[in-house]
Amino acid sequence: MSPDTVLILVRFVHFWAVFGLFGTALFGLYAGSAARALVGPKLGGPVALMSVAALLSGIVWLFVETAHFGGDWTDCGDPDTLSAVVFETGFGKLWLWRLLLACGLLPIVTMERGPARDGLLIAVSAMLAGSLGLTGHAAMDTGWRGILHQSNHAAHLLAVGAWLGGLLPLARLLALRPAEAIRADALHRFSTVGMIAVGIILITGVINASLIAGSPIPSLSTAWGRTLAIKLVLVALMLTAALANRTILMPSARYRAIARLVLLEQSLGLAVLAAASLLGTLPPDGAM
Repeated sequence: MSPDTVLILVRFVHFWAVFGLFGTALFGLYAGSAARALVGPKLGGPVALMSVAALLSGIVWLFVETAHFGGDWTDCGDPDTLSAVVFETGFGKLWLWRLLLACGLLPIVTMERGPARDGLLIAVSAMLAGSLGLTGHAAMDTGWRGILHQSNHAAHLLAVGAWLGGLLPLARLLALRPAEAIRADALHRFSTVGMIAVGIILITGVINASLIAGSPIPSLSTAWGRTLAIKLVLVALMLTAALANRTILMPSARYRAIARLVLLEQSLGLAVLAAASLLGTLPPDGAM
C-alpha cells in the first residue's frame, strides 16, 4: 500500500477521533445535567476508544509523513530521517506537541468524573482539533495571510467537531430512550449549538476555499475541485437532514424518525470526513 493511500486512511481515523472527542466533551457541557449524566464524556467506552485512536493515528501519521520526506517506506524507520522531520520541519515540531497533547488525554479519561476532568477533556480535545488548522494547505501561506488562513481553518475545524462530534453522544442518548423531557431538551440544545456551528462552518469554508484556490466555487476540471464539490454536496445533504429534524420532526416529537435522521447525519458526516481526508492530500486548484 502506498504512503498516499495510508495517509488518507490515517487522516480519516485521526479526524474521526479528534472531532468525536471534542464534540462529545462539548455535548456534556451544554446538553443539560440529565443528558450529561446519561451520555456525557464518561470513563471508558467511546471516549477511551477515541483517545487511543487519536494517539495511535497521530503516531502513524508522523511515520507516513517521514516516508514522504525520505521518499521511501524504509525511511520512516530511519532515526536520522525521523529526527529531521520532527525537529527540522514545521509539521514535525507541531506534530510533536500534538502527540504530547494526545498522550495527555489518556490520564484525563481515567480521572474521576467531575467539572475538572470534563474541562480538561474539552480543553485538550479543542487544542487537538484546532491545531489541525495549522497543517496542510493552510500551512503554505506565510505572514498575515498565513495567520488569517490558519486561524480561519482552526475555527472551521472546531465548528466541524462541535457539529459532527456532537452527533455521537446525541445518537447514544436517543438510543437509550430517556424521558421525553430529557430528549426534547437535549435536542433543542444540540440544535442551537449545531446552527451556530453550521454558520461558522459555512463562513470559514468560503474563506478557506478562497484562500486556497482563489474562489469558493470549485473547478470540476481538477481532482481537488471535484473532491471539494462532493464534500459540499454531502454537507448540503447533512443540512437538509438537520433542517428536517429541526422544523418538522422535533415540533411533533417524532423521536424514532429523529433518531433515524441523526444516524443518517452521522453516516453523511463520515463521508464528509473521508472527502476531507482525500482533499488534504491533493494539490489545490491553480497549483502546479
